[in-house]
Amino acid sequence: MSSTIQTAAELLVREWIKAYNKAPRVTVVATVLSMLIGGFSIYFSDQAARESREAKRLQNFSYAKQVQSLDETRASLQSLLEFVDNEKRNLQVSQQTLQALKNEQERLKPLVESDRKTIDALFSAQEARNQAAQSTERWIGFGLGALSSLVASLVWAGIAYATRRNKSDTAA
Repeated sequence: MSSTIQTAAELLVREWIKAYNKAPRVTVVATVLSMLIGGFSIYFSDQAARESREAKRLQNFSYAKQVQSLDETRASLQSLLEFVDNEKRNLQVSQQTLQALKNEQERLKPLVESDRKTIDALFSAQEARNQAAQSTERWIGFGLGALSSLVASLVWAGIAYATRRNKSDTAA
């Protein structure tokens, strides 16, 4: 189909060029006039079709349909108003709850701050005990390390003495 259109378009262009070569002014004037006539005919046919559709739409839209449409609009608006009223009530309840929570916070704030001071004091005391226990554990670890080193040295010295004694007994 598109090749047929393309072939027809090519033929039309070739014929136009031939006509232009023979009589350029007449060809240009004829082309412009045919384009104007074509444009006006398309415009006026579209305008007539639009007016026809509008007239048909207006005929179909009777008074009963208009009243029905208005009733539906009224029902929708009433539903919307009910929704808005409901949301207003919910907002008021939320606002009251928020105010009650703020009041409760203000009432409990001194108690929380005093508890915080107590907790900080408890943590400080616990930290001091932990540091004392840590220091004690380090001294015990140091003492046990030194004692075990002394015991190991004594055992080593005993083994060395026994080995020397056996060598001197076997040599004699």
